[in-house]
Amino acid sequence: MSKDDLLILVRKIMAGGYSSEKEANHDIDILCENSLDPYVTDHIFYNELTPEEVVEKIIAYKPKRKRTLKKA
Repeated sequence: MSKDDLLILVRKIMAGGYSSEKEANHDIDILCENSLDPYVTDHIFYNELTPEEVVEKIIAYKPKRKRTLKKA
């Protein structure tokens, strides 16, 4: 998903006005599926960020390397 598409989707989610919870959840699911950031919904609902700031955080997120356990 392009940066512009992410921004459109984030703006839509933040504006609300959905006709149903199902419709809102559908867009949230699409956003989550197109983001590696596990905190994507926190950025929208719990932080006081602009849509542009939310998208920048989504794009900037880099997952940490998985640690492997050493066998004893």
